[in-house]
Amino acid sequence: AVCCDDTDGPPLVKGLHVEYAHSPEVTHAQAVSLCTFVTWQLVAIEEGWNRYDPESGFWKLENWEAFPLEWRLTGIA
Repeated sequence: AVCCDDTDGPPLVKGLHVEYAHSPEVTHAQAVSLCTFVTWQLVAIEEGWNRYDPESGFWKLENWEAFPLEWRLTGIA
């Protein structure tokens, strides 16, 4: 999810988790911008941490531990 309210500063990006869906004040699981999330995904694909599985039609996480800890802590890596 991306918050595009210009009164809040930069558009914050966070994963939608059931436990935080109605708690906008929870900020530990977010990144500063959409470009951060997209860049992380591109790096993960390039490094082989994520790969597309043609059988399922979905992306498959190959190596969660390879992601930098700071990325994993956001919950959106």
